[in-house]
Amino acid sequence: IGNEEKTMNLIEKQIDRMKSGDFADEMVNVAQKMLINSLRSTYDSANAIFGLIYRNVILNSDDTLEKMIEDINKVSKDDVVNVMNKLEFNLSYVLKGGMDCE
Repeated sequence: IGNEEKTMNLIEKQIDRMKSGDFADEMVNVAQKMLINSLRSTYDSANAIFGLIYRNVILNSDDTLEKMIEDINKVSKDDVVNVMNKLEFNLSYVLKGGMDCE
């Protein structure tokens, strides 16, 4: 079995674990904190602020940073499991190193 196949098998196993809810509640909390910290850092960059505005335009939304944080904090482990069960794994790419252009 090659490394690519081993990697794909591992990814599929992890997706299956998430679909069955076989992960700690703390992982949801950690992900929430990471997303919230990332959102808060948007105010450190003009480009990120424009990205937030662009997001609201595309989504026809007027969400504030506080509203997005509130929504992130509402996500539960059950919500993650429900979304994961809608996931369809369709395609994968493997990048390989090297300079052979022939």
